[in-house]
Amino acid sequence: MHKSSQLSLVLLGTLGSEILLSACSDEGSATRIPVYSSQVDCMQDWKDSARCSRNPSGSGYVGPRYYWDRQTQSPVIVESDGAQTSVRLSGFSSESAPHAASFVDAGGVARGGFGSTAAGEGGAGNAGGGESGGG
Repeated sequence: MHKSSQLSLVLLGTLGSEILLSACSDEGSATRIPVYSSQVDCMQDWKDSARCSRNPSGSGYVGPRYYWDRQTQSPVIVESDGAQTSVRLSGFSSESAPHAASFVDAGGVARGGFGSTAAGEGGAGNAGGGESGGG
């Protein structure tokens, strides 16, 4: 019984942190992952090869998980460890990345905990499903 009580507390603590992080972010829209037809298209948007990777769920490439910051009018990249980096890139808007073929809804901002499983939460590993139109 003692072990299950500890597990419940850990889960509650993790859920509380997730809700707090989402509530404290300026998440004008949900985080998303842009999907590109080619590495060239991805590089045109993100200007850094480290931000473009092969789409593990299909063809093409994916850019970083990000959300649109309404205050700074710029994309904010959300790293797998929850770190957030605001970037100034031309052509972006709250609705689009200039060269993206489509987008994957990546859920809320700054997921955390549980080691390697946290990196996959809403990350590029989910890029095969839930695509919506982009432009």
